[in-house]
Amino acid sequence: MRKIIILDTIIIECHIFPSIECLSLFAHNQVQIEAHENYQKRSFRNRYFIKDRDGLQSLSIPLLKGKNQQQHIQNVAISYDHPWVKQHIQTLQTVYGKAPYFLYYFEEIKQMLEAKTSSLFELNLNTTKFLLHKIGLKKDLELTSTFCKNYESAILDCRNKFDINSANQVELVESRSFSNVKINPLMSGLDLLFNFGPESILLLNELR
Repeated sequence: MRKIIILDTIIIECHIFPSIECLSLFAHNQVQIEAHENYQKRSFRNRYFIKDRDGLQSLSIPLLKGKNQQQHIQNVAISYDHPWVKQHIQTLQTVYGKAPYFLYYFEEIKQMLEAKTSSLFELNLNTTKFLLHKIGLKKDLELTSTFCKNYESAILDCRNKFDINSANQVELVESRSFSNVKINPLMSGLDLLFNFGPESILLLNELR
């Protein structure tokens, strides 16, 4: 896991059910969400990872066909032609159904997915707000007002710094406060929430 640099502001794209590492950035910095970029394929914008027997399992949000790569992020639409919502819900139940805090949060997540939000950006914002609130990170989500290619040195530009292809190769981080707990920082914050509930914030505070 990269060392968290504490600055006034960090700029990052909007992820679906953000990773533990992404949430750690929120825990230690003021964060602005990039709201005026063009969509980029194969990223955490429409894909998240959960725990699996063999490592990590990838869950993706299908998008309506078109030139998404060139579309403004707020214009990218989600496809519901296939039953991916049902598949995601069933997978979460299978993987985390016996986790200590699963029942405390699952119904809200289920409702969020079943709402069939048309915009990927809106769904990403909703899932980010949900995780921040439930974990106890009292942060107001600020959106960028315009697209800026380069930022001054006082601002850490984390856009496109999360490599989705390296998720299974990332070295696990050991928790100091929780014995025998190892965390893959690119795994979705859902894993923290289902397993540690209100104690999730203690784990995030260790990831610097």
